[in-house]
Amino acid sequence: MRHIPLPKDEHSEAFDACLSNMTDQNSIKNLKNSKKYILEAGDIFIEKINAGTLSTILPSPIINGIRLKESMVKLYKDKLSKKGQPGREFYDKWRSISPNNRCPLCSVQRVYTLDHYLSKADFPIYSIFPLNLIPACRDCNTEKLSHIATKYAEETLHPYFDNIDNDRWLYSKVNETIPATFSFYVSASPDWNSEMIHRVNKHMEVFNLHELFTDHAAEELSNIILRLNNLFCIGGAEAVRIHLGECLAGCENANLNSWRSATYRAMYQSTWFHSNGHQV
Repeated sequence: MRHIPLPKDEHSEAFDACLSNMTDQNSIKNLKNSKKYILEAGDIFIEKINAGTLSTILPSPIINGIRLKESMVKLYKDKLSKKGQPGREFYDKWRSISPNNRCPLCSVQRVYTLDHYLSKADFPIYSIFPLNLIPACRDCNTEKLSHIATKYAEETLHPYFDNIDNDRWLYSKVNETIPATFSFYVSASPDWNSEMIHRVNKHMEVFNLHELFTDHAAEELSNIILRLNNLFCIGGAEAVRIHLGECLAGCENANLNSWRSATYRAMYQSTWFHSNGHQV
């Protein structure tokens, strides 16, 4: 997970834009009459996520005493995310926030869509709230489905509010097999409390990142195996170790907790791998 900058507070503007070409007069009336409550809900979201109590917000299809679930979901699907509609400029702007167009939930794949941190099906009041919409790849958006946390420790990481980029927490272990394989795990930073440890592990579980990282590590090894064999033939295990150390430094400079950093760290620290891990 990577921390990304907050989008601008454009909740009200996006809401008005989405309503600007609606034709269902009853929906327009209900949504306009509920705008105050919808905007206030955004303030509550910020207050609670900063206090670690976001999970106390209960799912509800009711807004301002009216069942507006269907209207809010349609507002997102038909007016915000749909190309050619008046809210699309906000959708594109929020989707482009993540640096290098990389999904901040997995730090691996390209941003494709916006993921609702609190699902629009269960929390329709946040359907177009910008801080509830996270740039995401297709897989992360699909893997999460409608995960609902019932306590702080079950909340996945939120790229706008959680920043653990400078804490080393993602590790990998070389499995001494031929060919070598890798297992990923979380090891807590000394500054973390028990709830943060649970949250990071929950994030890995919900987005199926263990499997994703393992697949990428296997592909990386297949790409460098010839280079490692050549180095071993020239300078033995030490030449392999030095090369892996150089690769590790570059990876960690880019992202301390990427799957690539964890993989190269594991290879660099494994004396078995230096002599045997590049065998096929």
